[in-house]
Amino acid sequence: MSFKAQAQHAQFACQEIQVDWDFFFMEAKMRSVSAIQQIQRVVTFLNRDEVDFLDKVGKDALFSTGLKLSRAKLIAWLVDFVQKIEVSGQGIKSEKDFENRILELLGRKQHYLIPPATEGKQKGGLQ
Repeated sequence: MSFKAQAQHAQFACQEIQVDWDFFFMEAKMRSVSAIQQIQRVVTFLNRDEVDFLDKVGKDALFSTGLKLSRAKLIAWLVDFVQKIEVSGQGIKSEKDFENRILELLGRKQHYLIPPATEGKQKGGLQ
């Protein structure tokens, strides 16, 4: 086989490998697209007390259960919880409005949050 023929054969073999790699990466990208669509990155600014609170909850969980809870996981769970109690943004103008809305909704849904055996023992809401 001549040098030119060997070079063309090598180039053709590389193109075949490239096509196979492209297929591999395309398949991997397709699998990761659904994960990207499910989880979005959100950047937030918290003050020191808020960060310390998240860290304390995470450390409490770590020492009591052996599982580490990240700040991101805790924030996601808080969002899920607020979503579950069906908080809307209608009429909310301040942090205090938001707190009052959540407390109001918790008061309404208290019978879902307190187990029936302890329902009569608690007075005046959540303690």
